[in-house]
Amino acid sequence: MTQTAQTQEITSTSESIANEWVRLPKAGPNHRFWGLSRTTLTELCLAGQIRSRVIKKRGAVRGIRLLFLPSLRAYLNGQEDIEGGAE
Repeated sequence: MTQTAQTQEITSTSESIANEWVRLPKAGPNHRFWGLSRTTLTELCLAGQIRSRVIKKRGAVRGIRLLFLPSLRAYLNGQEDIEGGAE
């Protein structure tokens, strides 16, 4: 395997891993993720309906909440089935 091929493989693997976890969007009407507000996404996380992780320093009160995109997609696809939108 050439150096270029190795670099491309590492880059594509890093991008696919990085794209699985995303930060919550900023608050406000202009920052919605798939039509869901920050509050709704947080409520879904706390209810255990989508996977998330909070990254924070030891002893800190606040942290950064990351959403696991495959679980959010699964939740949205499940809502489609519940509402009869799937054919």
